[in-house]
Amino acid sequence: MGVPFYGRGWQGTQAGPAEDGLYQPTWGPAWGNWDNLTTGPSGLFDYHSIRSVLEASGVKRRHPEAQVPYLYNPSTGLWVSYDDPTSLGVKGDYINGNNLAGAMIWELSGDDTQGSLVTALKGKLNP
Repeated sequence: MGVPFYGRGWQGTQAGPAEDGLYQPTWGPAWGNWDNLTTGPSGLFDYHSIRSVLEASGVKRRHPEAQVPYLYNPSTGLWVSYDDPTSLGVKGDYINGNNLAGAMIWELSGDDTQGSLVTALKGKLNP
């Protein structure tokens, strides 16, 4: 099972009825921390950037069905969906519960300096 160590973000997201940007129209991909003026906006943010920068300026919520976090910043209209240690624990349980062979990570350098994502996944797959 593939697990991303990055998130996808959209810019110009409207607040919507729940004031969290979920299921709302956007302008398009946000300028992520992977981007430069040549590539254009990809909407890709490494987990370490989400954790250290974006979580401090947005409202973090968890999607009840997908069991992944998402952030919304009403000031900037930035909306980002990503995995965190809790959601990777859920995915690790899914891998074990369905007898899957393991997990594939993209991109390992996206983890934070504490290795929070690797630690969470390893704790479920190799208890």
